[in-house]
Amino acid sequence: MIAFKILRNCKKAISGKERGGKVIIIDAVINENQDEHEMTEVKLLLDVVMMTCFNRRERNEKEWKQLFLQAGFKY
Repeated sequence: MIAFKILRNCKKAISGKERGGKVIIIDAVINENQDEHEMTEVKLLLDVVMMTCFNRRERNEKEWKQLFLQAGFKY
C-alpha cells in the first residue's frame, strides 16, 4: 500500500528530530452520520472519481486511524 509506505517513511524522518514532528494530511473523510446531505454527495462524488481514475476509494475516519497506527503514529 503506497499510503502506508509514505507514512512510514514520514515517521522515520521525523523520529530522528530532536523535537519530533507532525504530519498533516488534508483529505475528505466520508461521515454520512454527521455531514449534511449535500456534503455527503460531494464526498461520494470524490470517491467515484478516485475509483474510476485510480482504482482506489476515499478512506473513512476508522481507516485513517488504522493506517496511522500501523505506520507507528499516535492517534
